[in-house]
Amino acid sequence: MALTQSNPSGPRRDRKGETFWARAPYNFIPLPERMVAAQEDLPDHDSYGETLLTGRIECGVETCSPVYIRGMLTPDEFREFGEKGPDQLSTEEKERRAPFYAADKTQVEGRERPAIPGSSLRGMVRNLIEIIGFGRMRWVGKEPTFTYRAVAAPREDPLRDPYRQVIGDFGRNVRAGYLVQRGKDWFVQPAISPSQKGWTGNEAYLKVKESTIKGQDLPQYIRLDDPSYRPQIHPVKFDIDQRHSQRGSYTAVRQLSAPERSRLPHEGFLVCSGNMKEASKDSRDQRSPRKSHALVLLPDEKARTLTVRPQAIEDYKAGLTPYQREMLTDWSGDRCADMGCLGDLKPIFYVAKGSEVVYFGHSPNFRIPAQLAGEDRAATPPDFVPAVLRNDPRPDLADAIFGWVDDDEALTQQRAGRVFFEDARFVGSSNGVWLKKDPITPHTLSGPKPTTFQHYLVQDRKAGHDPDRKETLAHYGTAPSETQIRGHKLYWHRGAAPDIEASPKEREHERQLTRIVPVNAGVRFSFTLHFENLRPEELGALWWALSLPGEAGKTYRHKLGMGKPLGMGAVALTPQLILSERRGQEGRYGQLFDEDGWRLAEQPVDGATYARQFESFVLEAAGLPGAGRLADVQRIQMLLAMLEWRDGSDDWLRATSYMEIEAGTRKLNEYKERPVLPDPLAVVQQSATRRTPGAT
Repeated sequence: MALTQSNPSGPRRDRKGETFWARAPYNFIPLPERMVAAQEDLPDHDSYGETLLTGRIECGVETCSPVYIRGMLTPDEFREFGEKGPDQLSTEEKERRAPFYAADKTQVEGRERPAIPGSSLRGMVRNLIEIIGFGRMRWVGKEPTFTYRAVAAPREDPLRDPYRQVIGDFGRNVRAGYLVQRGKDWFVQPAISPSQKGWTGNEAYLKVKESTIKGQDLPQYIRLDDPSYRPQIHPVKFDIDQRHSQRGSYTAVRQLSAPERSRLPHEGFLVCSGNMKEASKDSRDQRSPRKSHALVLLPDEKARTLTVRPQAIEDYKAGLTPYQREMLTDWSGDRCADMGCLGDLKPIFYVAKGSEVVYFGHSPNFRIPAQLAGEDRAATPPDFVPAVLRNDPRPDLADAIFGWVDDDEALTQQRAGRVFFEDARFVGSSNGVWLKKDPITPHTLSGPKPTTFQHYLVQDRKAGHDPDRKETLAHYGTAPSETQIRGHKLYWHRGAAPDIEASPKEREHERQLTRIVPVNAGVRFSFTLHFENLRPEELGALWWALSLPGEAGKTYRHKLGMGKPLGMGAVALTPQLILSERRGQEGRYGQLFDEDGWRLAEQPVDGATYARQFESFVLEAAGLPGAGRLADVQRIQMLLAMLEWRDGSDDWLRATSYMEIEAGTRKLNEYKERPVLPDPLAVVQQSATRRTPGAT
């Protein structure tokens, strides 16, 4: 059964009566039900085929919103700061990296003349042909594994029960211990538990309120609200009290200090995990909601050493978050980008099955990998791509035109492409070349968050996953027979002058900022696309991708470069097709000159003829002969909806903005109720009938 995205029938409503619509600057073009393969026996490269087409497409480019493609570094600049991470660059180095790409040193309006690299144009066109050509999903990374945490999730959250099944009610399955590395293998030596000491409580560790930690007693400790806070490990000595409350007796840490010169009777390690502020957009001004840390007692040398399951190690490393890769240096030092909390003799928290550790992390409430249904490993992106689109060894149209090299050990084919993109050279501008004279600081953009599964996975009512019922939503622990990835991710156009510059609040966090020098809207370029030995449907695919023959009366635009989520990168293309005859006496090589000079044997041609041949080829091969045009197919209508040019009205900008964790004056978390992102056609329809979607 083919899976289809079901749209929500209304907003999500929380217990307080607040309503939430999902929105995003991106959306998805659904996957095709089947792959369309290129004709067999691809043309050779050593001669011109009698029925094949050779020539060029001359294409004008005009920017319709600010566009930015980062330039290259000189050898000296690369040696100086080329290998620094973005957060390691000084402001001066960021500004030196800011210029637009240029092909030479010629100046225009005080800066090197901009150009658009052929590789950017090639990637843009290939991506479109993969969509319109019903191509296979060739490049789907095996990382990251999908991890999640659902500590305080409400009852109807679909992740609540799977998480509790692992960690237990109130985390009762979570134990504490110390990692031990022996060669390539990892083990855990359990820690002494408080109950082994005769102390009250069933947990595997003690809790320490931050108010207990005095600066003079533990001078290296970084407090939760300190701007430089990071997860930490501190060896400590401590003392305890047995106290009583309405809930019963418990063990409280009365005092702790660094072990040097301390006479306190007990020893352990203070383990300080995240302060829960990294997700807040105004984290510097917020107080941490966390009030306590974990204190792990010393290793229990009498306990049996546990083996860490190798698959658990693999899943953990593949699922590391950017925060963990940067911040867990107390566990693995300068290897934390690859190892996270995997450090020899370092304290961790874990869940074991028998003598094997199957889940672990640096915090008691650690993230766990979403287990692929029916498998003993974490789910990965390829698991949610239908096998018919992932494993077919035949080349599709994009492969045939652009070439490919298989990176899968099971597939060993390769082929050079038959198209060649020149750089787009600067022609002129109508409103000045540069958006601003000096480099600008754009809004901070984070990486994709695929854990927002209500956006990234198909929710099909017929498969039991109703977008109107949060508890039924498909997630990364759902069987791939019931869900799949939404498709190809694209970004909406957001008008000619979108808001792209960082706010004063964002500018307080310099390490997260960059600098760019975009070109203005109204800047013109031109490039040449050369092609050789293309079949008619292949040339038609190129022409369709460049000309975007959608609905009459509507305007469509392409996107390229950086800043697409902000509305940057919109360009208008004006292609002109020229065919060149290479064979026979009347061809280019039949004679050297004609009346006007060099004999080129070229003539302008209407590319629409080949676009129609491409459409007929694809519709027939896809099993859709009843569709009159490719634009009649719903998934292509969604593509055209996303490429349609729209002015940046307030309502449209709101409808295509990111949701927020702390929205408005009431600081509402718009993600909490997991509203499902509608498909592109529904987004357009809703924006026309409903004002300013989002939290209300």
